[in-house]
Amino acid sequence: MATNLKSTAKLVKPIQYDKVIEVERIFADPAFIEQHRQRILASFKDAKESALYHELTHIVIKDNLFSCAMNAIVGYFEFNIDEAELKNVMEGLKRDVIQGAEDNTVQAIAEKIIKKALVFNHLQKEWKVEITDEVVKNVISLYYEKTNQSVREYLDDKQKFEGVRTALLEERMVLETINHFKFHFNLTGQLPN
Repeated sequence: MATNLKSTAKLVKPIQYDKVIEVERIFADPAFIEQHRQRILASFKDAKESALYHELTHIVIKDNLFSCAMNAIVGYFEFNIDEAELKNVMEGLKRDVIQGAEDNTVQAIAEKIIKKALVFNHLQKEWKVEITDEVVKNVISLYYEKTNQSVREYLDDKQKFEGVRTALLEERMVLETINHFKFHFNLTGQLPN
């Protein structure tokens, strides 16, 4: 997670963790699902279709719960988004993720990315979440046991090792964020046209 951001976030009122968050719709982007499907198949070539379906369903639900929680959390903060930082994130999105999208769409996504990083930085300190070297080594070791793929590069290359730590920290923060709230599913809304 980014810790050297120029943008800032200020908590303007205490976060109400006892708030029940309404989930009114489940979003499942086909490209998002396919990306995760390919990632799982790359790591676990012998994955059975039922296990793959279960894992993808879990990912979609987790992503939706997290999105609902973040939508609630950002309301407790006041943000000052640095223009140069916003432009940099937008350029990265246009280059690597979103080709051909309108600028206002890319800007909205870039702002969400920056706000998420700022909120994560705040919550990581508040909740005292950290990922030790030992945890990173254990996960790398477990990956080797499950896939039999070489992991030496992750143990020897500091940048790759820290990349694993960042991914683990982000996943842990997503789960912590979800676990701090109660959710109520109200999926009776109309289907989109």
